[in-house]
Amino acid sequence: MNRQSLATALLLVAAPLGSQGQSQVSATATNEGPPLYGSAAELPLQYEHQAIARKTFLISFGQETAFDNNVLSNNAKRRSDQTFNFVAGIAVRQQRRRFSFAFDCQPGLLLYAKNRGFNAVNHNFESDDQYQVSSHVALRLRDSLHYSTTGIFEPATGQPFLPALVSPSSLNQNVLTPVAHQFETENRVDAIYQKSVRTSYTIFAGERMRHFGQIAVTGPNLLNTKGSNVGAEYGYRLARHSSLGALYIWDRFGFGNVSHGVVQSAFFSYSQQLSPTLTVSAFGDPNTPDSTTA
Repeated sequence: MNRQSLATALLLVAAPLGSQGQSQVSATATNEGPPLYGSAAELPLQYEHQAIARKTFLISFGQETAFDNNVLSNNAKRRSDQTFNFVAGIAVRQQRRRFSFAFDCQPGLLLYAKNRGFNAVNHNFESDDQYQVSSHVALRLRDSLHYSTTGIFEPATGQPFLPALVSPSSLNQNVLTPVAHQFETENRVDAIYQKSVRTSYTIFAGERMRHFGQIAVTGPNLLNTKGSNVGAEYGYRLARHSSLGALYIWDRFGFGNVSHGVVQSAFFSYSQQLSPTLTVSAFGDPNTPDSTTA
């Protein structure tokens, strides 16, 4: 399949809700030190000295025009068409003394000039909520949802707004399915105990699901995948810009009705923030993960 495209993106609104003198949260350096490996937070790239307001409302719009010379992905019955892909984005951040929430919603619409029966929708949603139960205890809930009918051909409205929800052991993020409908969800709940300025303990539980729908071409079926995990994490700040961590994860994966596996892993990590824009992390597992399949 040969695809040529021209994409444009326009930022309509990017203004904080409040006065210019309102306090801001740095996107690269915080009082908490560099993030530890396994914290399930992959920070988006930011410019040097860039800050994110505590109260923010963003609206964005993106559009992609493309030409596809094989819409059916079938060399025997080739059919070409021009597509128009539209995507909008709404993002909100609100941070208060004990409660904070943020979400990023990006629905999309794909239109075909000739083959209108292939018109489709995409949707991306992410949220990050945290509640400070007491001065030492906090609860955090993160969710992400992705629904795609156009595979890898999705225009972006701009740089990411929320940290990506990731895990040392998760579903393969490098599987691309441009000819299959895909629905994917992931969520994680953390209970954080900040014992002191230097020491913190975290227990968490998460769940992931990836479901494949209609496949446009004949071939082997794609297996729906489900995964769940629980774990514990220990963090210790050596100094303002360096941290040590230990992480244990118990994971269970299921691949359709064919097989399932259990993986147990332990990681140790060290993070050093060399500058406001550069952090170096080293992590390792002293033992081979204990796994079982059936």
